[in-house]
Amino acid sequence: MIRIYTVLVALFLAWNPIEAQTCCPYINSVSLSPATPTPGNPVSVIVDVTTPSLGNVVSFNHNISGGTIHLVGCYHGGMLPALQNFVDTINLGVLPQGNYTLNFSARMSSDPNTCIPVDSTHHTQTFTVGTPPPPPTLPCCIQIDSAGISPSSPINDTTPLSLLALVSLPANGQLFQDALSIVGNDIVLETCYLTDSTAAAMQVTDTFAIGLLPHGTYNLNMIAHHSLDPASCVPVDTAVYSLTFTVDSTHQQTNSINEIHAESISIFPNPAKDQISVSGLPDGDNYIQIFSLTGNCIYEKKHLGSQLDINTTKWRNGIYLVKVNEVRTYKIIINK
Repeated sequence: MIRIYTVLVALFLAWNPIEAQTCCPYINSVSLSPATPTPGNPVSVIVDVTTPSLGNVVSFNHNISGGTIHLVGCYHGGMLPALQNFVDTINLGVLPQGNYTLNFSARMSSDPNTCIPVDSTHHTQTFTVGTPPPPPTLPCCIQIDSAGISPSSPINDTTPLSLLALVSLPANGQLFQDALSIVGNDIVLETCYLTDSTAAAMQVTDTFAIGLLPHGTYNLNMIAHHSLDPASCVPVDTAVYSLTFTVDSTHQQTNSINEIHAESISIFPNPAKDQISVSGLPDGDNYIQIFSLTGNCIYEKKHLGSQLDINTTKWRNGIYLVKVNEVRTYKIIINK
């Protein structure tokens, strides 16, 4: 009989609704989302609470006073003694930068609809809303290493002109778009180079057609924009290169024999590092000139023979123009 009585008492206590409601909500964890809040981003609190009996969440409310946040969660335990877990997210909104103390109180309610506390547990933690993370570092910056007119000694209304440009990009990319405008003796070439965000610098060589120009002196400005936007050219940085050149009014007579031999002339390697070779030269004296894109003559020589080897170890990286017998101009690139 004593054993039966003990069992009955235990069953009564286990099923007693008053006892089931009075103890206890257990706070398993309290966390923030995002884990490292920054100004301008909404902050949420995620609470993980277990009640000793099956029930429901009655309510949540919170208030913020300065750097102190009070958060109250109210739970009804029900009558069935079985553990129940609740995971809830409470949005605190956007918080200004600063240090905060979060006080969370989990209360057990005797009523399933209105919070009438009969027991509670508490949790306190601090956190900081810091400065926003810096934007990702973009590769910088675009640079126009050299630019020049081809041919280097233009004659009016005889040969269409082009601008040759060597551009250094801060990342892998290419020419996206360009636009040329000529007003009087002022020429503006606006370009846009599109790159990805990979910091792998590279050089590109591009040729831009200008066309025939009458005799005169011209001012040319090349504007190179660097963009990461494939939809439209929204610059992140810009480079400008300016040069002045003259279109001559006289046409020099050329040697018809040299004109024929110019077809067989080749220059290699191209691009080059320490040496270039000019081969296929006609018999007799040959006159070789090499110009930078700024128009400076950096090399000239009269040569007897079909091939001329030229040492370029001291030359800077860039584009150069090789003029053979004042008949044909060739473009070479030095890239060490």
